[in-house]
Amino acid sequence: PVFVVHPEMGSIKRILCPIDFSEWSREALRSSLEFGRRLGARVSVLNVMVERPHYPHLSEVKIPVEDPWLMFGAVQSPDRSDAARIKSRQDRLAAFVSDTFNPGVTVARRVIKANSAPEGILSVSQEEDADLVIMGSSGGGDAVQPLLGNTTEKVSRRLPCSFMSVRSPRLPQLSP
Repeated sequence: PVFVVHPEMGSIKRILCPIDFSEWSREALRSSLEFGRRLGARVSVLNVMVERPHYPHLSEVKIPVEDPWLMFGAVQSPDRSDAARIKSRQDRLAAFVSDTFNPGVTVARRVIKANSAPEGILSVSQEEDADLVIMGSSGGGDAVQPLLGNTTEKVSRRLPCSFMSVRSPRLPQLSP
């Protein structure tokens, strides 16, 4: 793990854990829940739905997934309302959290829409006055803009609080 401590860090009472449903984010959630349990901190689990423009000509392409727009991390889908897409994500988030749940931790779940994952994460971290943000070092984000890399790096550089990035334990270890 990489842990960056903000110079004005006090006690940790609010932890934000953005997830994208990847193994990296599952490991970040495990770490967040364990930190929350040990420190008596509240954990907010966040999923950002990235808004993309609607391209009608792509709706005619047959892609064998539940919602082809989600395959690219996108929100705009020609046949589903915002409420239906958000509800679908909330259900997926609830299942993801319950599969990893750690008793004794107060957990809040939240799905938001934003123009980009980093902007959504930074906005919620400020809104919730997070003391610590824990993210996966990489992710399964969208095919056009993979997650850390890119998202984790962008968030870590601009956060007003401490930050921790974790990697999935299921990845092969490379020796020097």
